[in-house]
Amino acid sequence: MNVLGILNRPLVIRTNYGDESISMMQWVYEAGLTAIVVYIDTGWAAENWTQRIELGETFAKNCGFQVKHIVSQISFSDAVMGRGAFPSAKFQWCTALLKGLPFLDWLETIDLRGEAIILIAKRKAAALAHTHLEEWIERCEFHNDRTVWHPILNVDTEERDALLKRAGFKPLNHRSLECEPCINSTSADWERLNALDKKKLYVLELEIKSALEKNLKGKGIEEKYLDLFYRGCGNHFGCGL
Repeated sequence: MNVLGILNRPLVIRTNYGDESISMMQWVYEAGLTAIVVYIDTGWAAENWTQRIELGETFAKNCGFQVKHIVSQISFSDAVMGRGAFPSAKFQWCTALLKGLPFLDWLETIDLRGEAIILIAKRKAAALAHTHLEEWIERCEFHNDRTVWHPILNVDTEERDALLKRAGFKPLNHRSLECEPCINSTSADWERLNALDKKKLYVLELEIKSALEKNLKGKGIEEKYLDLFYRGCGNHFGCGL
């Protein structure tokens, strides 16, 4: 993609306001580009993630970006109760239903010709699954054949942290808490879960008389901690970034 090709098309940043997303927003800002920053609210974020969203939205506005906060018409809890079961690592329907469809529906209202370029903050250094990922996907089937761009694909973790510092953020060194707990939560994630998020999960488990399957793999930053999220539909729509 040449420079004119980027400048002449709308740029849409898929953000979860995690480390990867914030660093990519700083990269886009430093590149002198403008964009619309979009966050999808599934109604299942960590109790303390609201503050992070507010900080992220303020940062985006200070960069001169437009900000769009989309609330999914179906919340995670409603979807689980409607199906009578939680999603699982094997049957990971939550991302496409709660994030993918609301995002695509919104895109169709502002980009009828499919010219937008979708920016997703995937990095090779964050996941082994991205070893062979291309920076550009010209026609992405998961975004109705729109172009997807991974601008920080080759940014290493030291460079990412430098971008975060210039943006005024310290590294979380864990995934975005846009959904908490997540079906791909690691043992470190479960240890970090606070009382209010434990309670909301317990209430939902009682409601459907079933428990969320716990994934006890992974120890956080010692491993490529985002690899668990780069499976199934969560990968296509940038979960955990």
